[in-house]
Amino acid sequence: MIDEADERWIAEHGYADDNPLLGQIEHARDLLRDNPELGIEVRQDGRLRGVVRRLLLGSGWHLYYRFHAEQQHIEILAVWFASRGSGPPL
Repeated sequence: MIDEADERWIAEHGYADDNPLLGQIEHARDLLRDNPELGIEVRQDGRLRGVVRRLLLGSGWHLYYRFHAEQQHIEILAVWFASRGSGPPL
């Protein structure tokens, strides 16, 4: 999904412009390391799979993720453009 977003950026803005989405994903990753429950809860996936959360990035994209507290692990599930009108297939 990140590659698709990058290709979309290049198609719309050209190679000369840096894609801010990539930097925002890196920044979100750093934020979530210290604050894994920062995103809003969008779905409960049952006891084994955990809570799916969504974090709005500055460019209008959403980062969907799960935090596995036992392993202290963040699983990024999707990067999805907010104006698509529906959520990603999770």
